[in-house]
Amino acid sequence: MRRTLFAFAVLILGGCASATLPLPYTPAAAPAQEPIARASLAMGEVTDRRDIRDRRWVGNIRDGFGTPLKRLRSDLPVDTAVDRAFREALLRRGLLAPVQGARLRLDIVIDALDANQLSRREARVVLRPALVEVASGAHLWTTEMRVERVEGRATLTPAGVYGSLEDLHALMVRVLAEAVDKVLDDPGLREALRRAPRGG
Repeated sequence: MRRTLFAFAVLILGGCASATLPLPYTPAAAPAQEPIARASLAMGEVTDRRDIRDRRWVGNIRDGFGTPLKRLRSDLPVDTAVDRAFREALLRRGLLAPVQGARLRLDIVIDALDANQLSRREARVVLRPALVEVASGAHLWTTEMRVERVEGRATLTPAGVYGSLEDLHALMVRVLAEAVDKVLDDPGLREALRRAPRGG
């Protein structure tokens, strides 16, 4: 009991701790190199639609009252970090084309990207990707992709005061990579790439 009260006192006196860490693309397994014939896929616009002011905010570790004790931020604006993750994932698959002269582009809307801990660690990513024909602006494929993961043991006493920002960050990185992989490996996207009109 004394240890808990002491830890809370230290945090209250010291203010909200924070860590700024990158959000790299780190898939659980190496993506297969499967270039699709006729595909010329460039990264388009990545738009952060999260309802927050801090464009680098990723998540919080909170106390039992919901007050942030520790804050996790990206070293880049989240839209830039997600753009880089997709570029890396496309490159590893052999699908990334330069913007100049590309027939097709992949636009991404970020509806959610956050990681939080009260008792257990939680992270989620919600993306709305669209395959766009550059010349006409037509959407050849679009969907919503959602990945949510929870880890750790649920406890009656909030464990946030002892929570690790590094562990929360690691979970967020895994969830982001899974979301990127789900988008790029989606059968609907692959079929739309195969059916896309040939260049002139």
